[in-house]
Order: sequence, then structure tokens, then C-alpha cells
Amino acid sequence: MTYNEALSELKSSLKFLELSRDYSFGDFKIPKGLSIPISEETVSKLGSDEIGLNILDIIQNMLMCTALCDDLPLNQDYEDLLSDFFFDIDISILESLLDVSRIQSTLKRIGIVKGFSERSGRAKDFILSAKLFIGFYQNNNDELCLDYAEKALYDALSSGDNSEAYYLLSYIFDRKSERVNAYEYALKSLESSPSPELKTAVESGMEYLVSLKDIEIAQSLMNDGNFDSAVKILKTVETEDDWERNLLLGESYTAMEDSKSALPYLKKALDLNPTEPRIYSSIGLAAFMAGDISNSLRFFENGLKLQPLNLDIMKNLALLYSRTGKTQVALKLMYKARDLNPDDIEILDIISHISEKMDS
Repeated sequence: MTYNEALSELKSSLKFLELSRDYSFGDFKIPKGLSIPISEETVSKLGSDEIGLNILDIIQNMLMCTALCDDLPLNQDYEDLLSDFFFDIDISILESLLDVSRIQSTLKRIGIVKGFSERSGRAKDFILSAKLFIGFYQNNNDELCLDYAEKALYDALSSGDNSEAYYLLSYIFDRKSERVNAYEYALKSLESSPSPELKTAVESGMEYLVSLKDIEIAQSLMNDGNFDSAVKILKTVETEDDWERNLLLGESYTAMEDSKSALPYLKKALDLNPTEPRIYSSIGLAAFMAGDISNSLRFFENGLKLQPLNLDIMKNLALLYSRTGKTQVALKLMYKARDLNPDDIEILDIISHISEKMDS
């Protein structure tokens, strides 16, 4: 379940009860007549005169609503109440709100902690909020949660350096494949007096991040057409069994019209990651440059099986079909590609080229 799906489900489960009397918690008072957010389970357990309501539960639900449910009309009332509460209440009671071990809903836990951190303004609370979002991402592979975690960590850093916040940012940028940023935040974590345990964790990942950072730099050089420099950097990467390193080396050599050097790297990349369509496409191109039309066709066809709507593979495969006399098959493939992207000029040019060849 994605974050937005879980949020929608959580909203639909909320019930609102108009209080028939004031509720007090020390000097903090929730006034009669305010509609408070409660769960269906709480509704089912309520006795007469709202017996069974728990003031901490009410505050937790208000925190959750103001943190997660932006469109609730009552949020301003909750905000005003919580501002007073956080101004007057003893810090030890505030921290009791973070005793969430008994709260089963991950999203409710996130909402309580997120709402609490946004009002306490303390770095450690923002970091806890970020960790909960990261945990949701790890369990659900929902990258939106990485964005929320990133924001919470920037809030944590607004009050000064924090080695744990930098470490978690390094993790987030690694997950986003922004390896240069990941490496830089890992360095900042080491520079910010981490605990011995955190220092060990950061250092254990540094070699991995160094290699990934170099791979990202090499990709940037390739995008700029600087293939020779990309090859030099990639050959310094110690993780020779990294499929991406081998793929980029093969693609760089192919771009330099050196298919003999390219093919061994591309074949190794394929051995390491046989489910990546881009590798099949790159081997197909290198094989074509080497004059091996049969294998070129085979690799392009296998790549298209893995990703049937890959336009780049479809274009290369259509050109090869046309070259080997399969013009009807080539045209059929390009018509399918045109349906997917009618504005692609290259597809229209290939169709025109094949049609002219058929007419000649």
C-alpha cells in the first residue's frame, strides 16, 4: 500500500465526536462542543457521557490530523489548542505522547510524531519522524516517503549540525541514485562528531558510496560526450562486479566505435543483471557495430521481451528488420511505436525510410 493510499484509508476511518463536556489535563482544557477525532474502535467502546475517552489519545489524534490530513476544516481549532498545550505543558508529559509502542497503525505513528516534531522544533524529534518515513518507504517502496523524510531531516539540521541527520540524508540520496550527494552527506556525518556506532556504520558504506559516486560522475561525462574521461574514471572503480560500471564502460567504448573492447564489459553486465533491458539494447548495438547481425537481432529481441514498450529498442530493431529484408515486420513495429508516441520525429523518419525502401 502506498503512502497516499494508506492516508486515504486512515482518513476514512476517522470519526468525529462533539464533546458534551469540558475535558481537562492539568492546565490544558479541551472545551465542550469541539468535535474531536477518534477511531471506530473508540466509538464502539464509548459508554454514556463519553466514558472511555483518553485525553492523550485525543491529543495524539489531533497531532495526527494536523500533520497528515491537511484538508480537515477542524485543523485550525486543533492547531490553536495544541499551540497552547505545547506552550504550557511539562516536557516529560509531551514526551509521553511519543510512547507509540501500543499504536499499531504505522501511518498513525508517523502522524503523531510528525505533528509533535513540527511543534516541538527539536532535532531529535524531526529525526524520529524521518526514521518512521524511511521505515514506511522500506516496507512499501513508496518514494514519496523519502521526500517527507528528507524535509524532516533538513528541519532537524536547521538548529545546527547533526551527524545522524547527515547519515540518514546520505541513505536517502543513495536510494534516489543521487550518489554524489549521498557521498557528500556521508562525509558531513563523519565531520560532525558521530557516535562510535554511527561512525562505524558510515565508514562501512564509504567504499560503496565512493564507487557509486564515480559511476554517477562517469554517467554525467558520457551525457556530455566525454567518453574517454568516463572510461578513465570507471576503470578506477574497485567494484568490478558492479553491473552498472560494466554497462557504462561498454557503452562508452561503443560510443568511441570500439566494439571489440565494448562487448566483454557488456556481456559481464548482462551476466550480473540479466533482467535489465538497457543492457540487451547496448549489446545489440555493439554487436551490430561488430558486424554480428544475427546476435544483434537476438539481443534486441530479448530486450524487447523484457520491456515491450521500450521505444529505443523498437527503433533499433525495426532498422535491423528492414536491413535484413523483414520490412513488413519492421513497419508493424514502428506503427506500434507511433501509436505510443505520435510526436516522435525519429519514429516518423524510420517509417518513411522503410516505406521508401519498399517502393524502390
